[in-house]
Amino acid sequence: MVCATVLSDLITSYTVTKCPQDITFSTQLGYVLATPTATANATGRYPTGTYGNSTALITPGPVIKTLTTYFIAPWQQLTTAGPPEDVDLKVCATLANGTENCVREYQIWKTSLVTVNATSTLSVNFSTTIAGPSQLIVETFVANITKTLVTYSMSTTIEKEYVTESETTEVVSRAMSTGPTVYQTQTVKQVT
Repeated sequence: MVCATVLSDLITSYTVTKCPQDITFSTQLGYVLATPTATANATGRYPTGTYGNSTALITPGPVIKTLTTYFIAPWQQLTTAGPPEDVDLKVCATLANGTENCVREYQIWKTSLVTVNATSTLSVNFSTTIAGPSQLIVETFVANITKTLVTYSMSTTIEKEYVTESETTEVVSRAMSTGPTVYQTQTVKQVT
């Protein structure tokens, strides 16, 4: 099977080249307060006799980390009208050491139509006076009009499954190559 198409939105076009290709159709930013763990004091220990020989611990203050949530769906479901059914959420946070941790959540979006019927009653009062040559007639007409209101709403249920994904960048020094070894011969004379 060959899969090749272009999905276009208002700004960008996405080229699909693989049948199982997923497309990020939305992103969402969030924040989380992260509290670092306590670390040993680099300056040494408490003075002897004060607290024994225990090492001092320093806890850095909490930091705010940005979380990016990517909404991902198979490209075939983004070509039809309505929301996609199989949606993956990839929530990623970059740590201070450059490591990016992602949690992948698999969701199934099931959209169903919910119908709610409601009844309302409106009262109408009509009063008039009819004047005649020899008599006065006062008539009051009361009518209740009942109408049925139909309200439509969409309900979506989500089934979740989690997978954790971690991506780490490791930095190492590059080996430097040197030229060939050069030997030098020198004569040493003893001074008297």
